[in-house]
Amino acid sequence: MHCRTMILFSAAFLSAGVLCAQDVSFRNTQDAVRYYEDLVGNLAQQVRSLQDENARLSASVQNLQRQLESIARNNELVTKDIAELRKTIAQDAEKRDKQFSSFAAKLNAAASVPINQPPRQDGGYVADYEEYVVQKGATLTAISKAYGVSIESIRQANNLKSDMLRVGEKLKIPRK
Repeated sequence: MHCRTMILFSAAFLSAGVLCAQDVSFRNTQDAVRYYEDLVGNLAQQVRSLQDENARLSASVQNLQRQLESIARNNELVTKDIAELRKTIAQDAEKRDKQFSSFAAKLNAAASVPINQPPRQDGGYVADYEEYVVQKGATLTAISKAYGVSIESIRQANNLKSDMLRVGEKLKIPRK
């Protein structure tokens, strides 16, 4: 747009120069005055048109600057939100790690507590078991890994028909 303004401005002065350079003859002084007044009027109108165009362009530039500032502010807010989310995620991961470590410690502690074994008919003992009290979030997979025994051996020792466990339920865990 700036280029267009310069072209219009140059064209106006060029046309004025061409008209002035022409060999224009006038019948009298009044004709010459009228001619130059018209020429000056046309040039003044072109200047006003250029000034209006310049004002419009300036307003557009200011509007674009405001939009750019708004985008920059929004970008800062989004960046802050992302940083806060990353911090929250890291805190949640740390909390889950602590909970998992606590759960593993409870599983290990429960694994070391022997339970009384019922005597067999021949005076020996039935299989060697440990007792485990089901904690919140415990699964047969996690328990089997913690004790180093198969899921199937835990199912058989407890006559489990499904993998569903209840918090507080006591399970017999076969010793290796």
